Amino acid sequence: MEIQFIDCIVSSNEQGSHEWHMDRLGAISASQVSQILTPTGKVSSSIEKLVFKLSAEKAIGIRAETFTSKAMLVGTNTEPEARDRFEVETGETVVETGFIFNTKTSLGCSPDGIIIRGGVPASGLEIKCPMPKTHMEYLSKGMPAIYMPQVQACMAVTGMQEWVFMSYCIGLKPLVFTCSRDDDWIDKLLNECTDITIMINEAADSFSDRPC
Repeated sequence: MEIQFIDCIVSSNEQGSHEWHMDRLGAISASQVSQILTPTGKVSSSIEKLVFKLSAEKAIGIRAETFTSKAMLVGTNTEPEARDRFEVETGETVVETGFIFNTKTSLGCSPDGIIIRGGVPASGLEIKCPMPKTHMEYLSKGMPAIYMPQVQACMAVTGMQEWVFMSYCIGLKPLVFTCSRDDDWIDKLLNECTDITIMINEAADSFSDRPC
């Protein structure tokens, strides 16, 4: 199924592939917005480091290496099972997609799934597959605030009004929570992204040693 969003380029490249990494090259992605804005809407002190990272990628045309821990690898391998469980538990239809880049906001995201209702995209899915003790804490306390920026950023990219957060751990009950769009928070994020995109482009142009 072809997925489309207003002002967006939707890649069909499989998440985790070389092509997917190239799609994300130098782009601000939803998983990075916690380095821009905190869950409470305060500007983060990590913006400068993010600008250096993304401008370097843009300048040299190579994506920065990222460390993948054993726990992260387990989470990635468990994600398909979690997605299937979500469909069974909720009766929803979920389709996968690659990187979604909003050309108007210069912000992108890689959803763990797009929820289809009535033949059209109606919501998104963010899956986390933490270790058992961490998942138990999520079940007890609810969705952690640390994931709010990523979820809201996904809504900012796609224009969705809601996004579903799921925490899944084999042998334990899943946690499923529907997040509503926070327009005030998103407006702050997009204002910051506008300035950050300018800084990324200026730094890449100034310091690149490649011929124009």
